[in-house]
Amino acid sequence: MSKIANFTFLAVLPLLCAAGCNKSEYADPIQGTATVAIDVDRNFAIDSSSVTVTFTPSENSTGLRYAIGLAEDIAGFKDGSLNSTTVEGNQQQIVTFTDLQPISLYTVYAVATDQFGKEGEIASAKIVTDDSGILIENSFLLPTSAIFNIQLSSNYPRAYYYFGQDGDFDAFLSGELLADSVEYSGKGLYWLNLEPETDYKFFAKVIDRKGNTAKLVNMPIHTPAVSECPDMDLEFVNNVYTGTYTFTPSNGCGRFSVLLDQKGTMDAMINNSSSWNGHIVEMIQTWEYEDEMITNVFESEGEVLDVVRTTPSLTCETYLEAYVLMYDESGEPAGIKYFTFNTPEFDENAPEAKAAIKVENISTAGAIYYYSVDENTLGCMYDTVDAEWYDEQAASGDFTEDFLGNTLFSQGYYFHYNDGTESGMNWTFAETIGQPGTRYYAAACPMNANGIDGWGETVLVEYTTLAE
Repeated sequence: MSKIANFTFLAVLPLLCAAGCNKSEYADPIQGTATVAIDVDRNFAIDSSSVTVTFTPSENSTGLRYAIGLAEDIAGFKDGSLNSTTVEGNQQQIVTFTDLQPISLYTVYAVATDQFGKEGEIASAKIVTDDSGILIENSFLLPTSAIFNIQLSSNYPRAYYYFGQDGDFDAFLSGELLADSVEYSGKGLYWLNLEPETDYKFFAKVIDRKGNTAKLVNMPIHTPAVSECPDMDLEFVNNVYTGTYTFTPSNGCGRFSVLLDQKGTMDAMINNSSSWNGHIVEMIQTWEYEDEMITNVFESEGEVLDVVRTTPSLTCETYLEAYVLMYDESGEPAGIKYFTFNTPEFDENAPEAKAAIKVENISTAGAIYYYSVDENTLGCMYDTVDAEWYDEQAASGDFTEDFLGNTLFSQGYYFHYNDGTESGMNWTFAETIGQPGTRYYAAACPMNANGIDGWGETVLVEYTTLAE
């Protein structure tokens, strides 16, 4: 299920708490002996419309009464006319007061009752709610990922942030840690390589238009256990050119969408302010319904999904990545699970690739080429090459054995993949745009399992087109 926690943050204002934050007021000469402490976590627990407060009664307390109001409501709290809540026992109470007004001063009151039914001294704490134009929320939380949303009003042009662990806050404030920043309207933020069941902290410092620190955030994040959330497994079989990637949902994953591409390809699209500005969940949700335009998003209604994806770079250890947007069984988005994986490492023992060519039916514009490769050949670059040009290159000092293979690959000509079938090992090409009376090479540049790092011997079959 989706774990969502919303927080805004504390205005760094002088009215946050008067000197007697847990002060006793209006002492009664016949009052009880029980006491209560009021604690407000001023790093993050105050937002524009709510505040979370912890009441801690003394051990001899048998009950607790609390309320929120204005500074002048102390008399009403004392005589019971201010709307109050009463609980029995001396257990600590964590209470959230909601529906408050932004940028407003409130006072929280509390009093404990002793074993004789007498109320003790009244404790109070003053609170200023935050600006409603600023929002920081932990939108999605999974065992290995946390996604945040920051929105800034025009009064706050910048916020610095850092995702770390307990103990990093002072270093963040002092600038010892390299913090990232968000400017103007806001941004989506995400961390996708977290550890399950682990405590983290999200820190932020919001700057006002005068350049002052206006608000601080110190938000605790505890990643849930894997068993508590929708989950996804990935298995794959691949080579340097193509692979099958199998995604298997579990733990109540109702449906899911996979964004799969070469690592880093989507970074600008996801993060640039001119595109999705870090809002990766919204991006994938939008692309789910644009199948004809988007070729790297794949969807499943909760069944095992096989994704076949090619790697045009044809290189060993090419890294790919998959962002999997998972939904729970009710159809609500739960968050992102991230995978990174790569094509096989270079195999120094890979057998050499070999190819052969037969040229037939020579005409004024070309000929028919019959290509064949052996079982050790993963693929082959092939084309028609002007013989005079090639001979000049071969006579130059910079020529290498892999010259033609690298040249054809860099120019995008032509590639044939050997999938092990008859058509994979044997194919035909018709050259039809040659010039009459011109000398050409029918060329083949085979590669083994190492792709363009494993060229075999270049094969050239010379012929001359017919004169007109």
